[in-house]
Amino acid sequence: MLYAVVDLETTGSRPLLDKIIDIAIIVHDGKRELKRFNSLVNPETHIPPAISRLTGITGDMVSQAPRFFEIAQKVVELTEGCVFVAHNVQFDYSFLKAAFQELGYRYRRPTLCTLRLSRLLMPELPKHGLSALSELLGVPNRARHRALGDAEVTARLLEQLLQISDVQAKQAIVQEEIQAVSLPPYIDRRQIENLPEDVGVYFLKGENGETLYVGKSRNIYRRVLQHFQVSEKQRRRLRLKEKVHAVEYRLTGSELVALLLENHLIKQIKPPFNRAQRHKHFQAVLAVEMAEDRYLHLSIQKTEKLRGNPLYFFPSIAKGREFLYQLVKKHELCMKLAHLYDTRHACFDYQVGLCKGACVGAEAAESYNQRVRQAFKHLPGIEHGNMLIVERGRHSREQAFVLVENSQYRGFGYAPAGLPEAELLAQRHEFLQKYPDYKDHHHIIRSYLKKHPHTRILYF
Repeated sequence: MLYAVVDLETTGSRPLLDKIIDIAIIVHDGKRELKRFNSLVNPETHIPPAISRLTGITGDMVSQAPRFFEIAQKVVELTEGCVFVAHNVQFDYSFLKAAFQELGYRYRRPTLCTLRLSRLLMPELPKHGLSALSELLGVPNRARHRALGDAEVTARLLEQLLQISDVQAKQAIVQEEIQAVSLPPYIDRRQIENLPEDVGVYFLKGENGETLYVGKSRNIYRRVLQHFQVSEKQRRRLRLKEKVHAVEYRLTGSELVALLLENHLIKQIKPPFNRAQRHKHFQAVLAVEMAEDRYLHLSIQKTEKLRGNPLYFFPSIAKGREFLYQLVKKHELCMKLAHLYDTRHACFDYQVGLCKGACVGAEAAESYNQRVRQAFKHLPGIEHGNMLIVERGRHSREQAFVLVENSQYRGFGYAPAGLPEAELLAQRHEFLQKYPDYKDHHHIIRSYLKKHPHTRILYF
C-alpha cells in the first residue's frame, strides 16, 4: 500500500474562501520514503500578517511562485493510487478538494488521519498534536509550520504507527471508504462515488422517483454511506436501504440553509421514512395568550395542542417548564398566570412578596402585560428582529444569507461574494428565495446561532 503524506499551509481556515500557500507531498510505502514534492503556491490574494508570523511566508515570497493550477497535475499524479495521509486530515484534504473544485475537477482519495490513528494506537500519550508527538517520539521538525517540515514529521509518525499496528491502520482506512457489499441492490457504486463531500440536502429516491427520505449533512457523501451501513437489527433503516433506487442532492454551502431547507422539504413532501423525525425536536412550546381577564397568560403546551401564539420551542414539556420558571423568576411574573402554580387564589410567590399581585388583580393588567412583553425581548431568538444572517456560499464567488424580517423567517438566498454590506441589505429581496415561515424555523435559527456565536449578522 502506498501513502501520500500531505501538509499544507494556507491563508486561513476556510477551504472555500482561503487559499493554499505552501504544499508538500511525501510518497511513502509505509517503511521508507519513495519520492517527495514541495512548492510555495501563489494564492493570488493577500496573506494575513498572522499567517506570515506563524509560517514565515510573506507575499513577496509567493509572488513568483506557481499558481495552484500550474502544479495541479503534479499533485494528481503523485497522489494517484495512494492513501491521502495528514495530521488532522480533514483540514488538508478539504483545501485540496476545494482548490481542485475551482478548476472543475473532482478530487477524491481514500484518507488516513494520523491524529486519529495516534489517539487509537497510543492512548497513553497526554497530547497528540504534531508538535507534541514530534517531541515525545524524538522526531525533530526542521521547519515547524512549513509544509515540508510538518510533512516529514507526519511521515515519520506514520512509520511508527504502522509498526505498532499495520492492521488497525488499514481498518481505519477501510472505515472511510465504500464497501460495495454495503450498497443497496439498486444503487451503482459510481453514483455514490460522485456524491459531493460538501454541505447540502440529499434525497433518497424510490423505484418510481418518489422521495423516501430527505436529510441534510455537512458531508453528503459520508452521510449517505451511513444510511447504507446498517445491521439486520435496524429494521426500519434496512427497509429504507432496500427501497432506495437513486440518490439526489442540492448543495447549499451554508449549514444553516441546509437545516432550514431540510425542515421545509420534510413538511412539503412528507417522506415516509422521515415520520419519526418531523416532531422529535419540538415536543413542547412556550405560548402566550390574552385571557378574558385581559392579562397575558404564558404556558408550556404540547406542540400539537397549541393554543395562543408560540414563542419558543423545546424538546420536552419538562425542559419548557424549567425555562419558563426561570423566565418568571427573572422578570417577576406571576406563577399562576404562567400556569406553573395551580390555585384559585393568589399564587405562592404573592404570599411571600415575590409576585406583584396580577393573580388577584393587585397589579393592573396594563402594567403586568408590559413586563411580559419586555420578557419576550430577552428570549434568545429572532422575535422582534430584522436581520440578515450571512454564511458561506456554495463556492468562493458567492455568499449565502438567511433573511429574518419583522420577526418572520422569509427565506434564504445567494449573493456575490464581497458585495458591500449596504448593497447586500438593499438588494436582499432581489437575491431572495422565498419560503414559508414555520415556527420551528425560529427554533432552528436560534439553536444554530447559539452553537455558532461568531456568525456574521447584519441588523437593519
